[in-house]
Amino acid sequence: MTLLLFKLFSAPAPILAVTLVGRRYGQAVAGWLLALPLTSGPVVVLLAIEHDPRFAQQAAEGSLTGTIAQATGPDRVGLFATFPAFIAVPSALAHGFDGAGAVVTLCAAVIVSLTAHRTALRLMRR
Repeated sequence: MTLLLFKLFSAPAPILAVTLVGRRYGQAVAGWLLALPLTSGPVVVLLAIEHDPRFAQQAAEGSLTGTIAQATGPDRVGLFATFPAFIAVPSALAHGFDGAGAVVTLCAAVIVSLTAHRTALRLMRR
């Protein structure tokens, strides 16, 4: 029963918390928090409980890799927007995940990609 309750509330609770933080501190803070894998973290805990830890580790690495993809994809499309679609779209899809293998490396890559995303947005506004 406890596991069922955890499954029901583990994803909505972080979203509610980020919503309340966003109301208090603004959209920028809420955006940074939503970029973190807040909802996939509890899912990985459930995977570790229901499956073996190696499976949960691979899911966590995939989640962090997906965060990098979300942060870098739109920037590349924006930077290559003046080029034809056959150049802009493949460049947006080429995220360069080859060197990211360990969770620590992925966490660092997520922080770097989110910072680069913010910088790219500022450059595109100018």
